[in-house]
Amino acid sequence: MRIPRIYTTRALSCDTLIDLDESSSRRLTSALRMSAGQAVILFDGKGGEYSGELTNVQKNRVSVSISTFIDCNRESPLKIHLAIGVSRGERMDWVIQKATELGVTAITPLFTERTEVKLNAERLEKKTRHWQHIAISACEQCQRTLVPHVNPAIPLEQWVVTDNHSLKLVLHHRTEKRLGEFSDTNDLVSLLIGPEGGLSDSEIDFALNNGFNPLTLGPRVLRTETAPLAAISTKGYPFGQVNLQCILELLSSYYLVCRRKARYLATEITVMVSKISGDQQPQNTLNRSEQSFVTVGSEAQLYMCSPPYTKL
Repeated sequence: MRIPRIYTTRALSCDTLIDLDESSSRRLTSALRMSAGQAVILFDGKGGEYSGELTNVQKNRVSVSISTFIDCNRESPLKIHLAIGVSRGERMDWVIQKATELGVTAITPLFTERTEVKLNAERLEKKTRHWQHIAISACEQCQRTLVPHVNPAIPLEQWVVTDNHSLKLVLHHRTEKRLGEFSDTNDLVSLLIGPEGGLSDSEIDFALNNGFNPLTLGPRVLRTETAPLAAISTKGYPFGQVNLQCILELLSSYYLVCRRKARYLATEITVMVSKISGDQQPQNTLNRSEQSFVTVGSEAQLYMCSPPYTKL
């Protein structure tokens, strides 16, 4: 059994005993059915993690005896701030979860001209807490030690004029400027993406007039939940933070939600990664990744992740 990782806001130090919050305690006792004496890893989002052992175990209260500090760094040298229009349903939750797994350092939801989600102050505060919890859960799963901050949603114009990253990109499918044209030495990147329906022409022009560079990810128009995953993956590829196998593993879980969409995502990302690496054909990238595959569905059927898809 893999040792569970738990995020906590409590002060952590070696040779101390702390009580976990009620939510984490229920997860360990009810969901994982852990008992006293079992190992656990704690982290506070400030870097590194602590190994410990469960001591007092009750339904809604668990105590952990902290033993040692593990000085580990699993963060990317590439710092990406993702700003994305608020989308409907579970799309936003999925984007935040996967963007966190892929290494973004901050996420800012935006209200744009085509944002259809209406939130009053109370609902916005609740949503922000919900999105931050999703980012924390993703860090627990993917073993990150720094938690990306999910900022409260603000109007697009307000965010654009205050952003000060060295490379600022706005997704614009009508441009011909591709990611490979920008220098890989920029390690502070802002990525602006619209909601369903994309950004309006006036919003794109406003971003361009405030120092943003237009960016296309190919000849096809990507969905709002597809574009961040594709852009973050391809930008992180030269930094050695993302490989094709990693991307395809992310897509395998999404396949359970929608087969067609996951296969479409795999096509887009495979083609883009191959272009970043200088391949003329996506198959070359797959060969170097030892013929990566996505395991899909409860029947564990396998599909090759290059067009055309071939069922094995």
